[in-house]
Amino acid sequence: MSDAAHCQRIEIAHVSEGWVVTEDGRLAGYFDTVETAYTRALAICAELFERGVPSRVYELPVMA
Repeated sequence: MSDAAHCQRIEIAHVSEGWVVTEDGRLAGYFDTVETAYTRALAICAELFERGVPSRVYELPVMA
């Protein structure tokens, strides 16, 4: 199995009212800018790192 299969997945996606961050499919928050969304995603990564849990952040492509 690849290393990515064992990582907590954190996703950033553009939605009509801004940006949304999810952690393993669970909503972590809505944000006005991509910068604030990334700030939250990286804070989640830091929290997971402190607990010894690997994680990765993915920015999902904008849906047409």
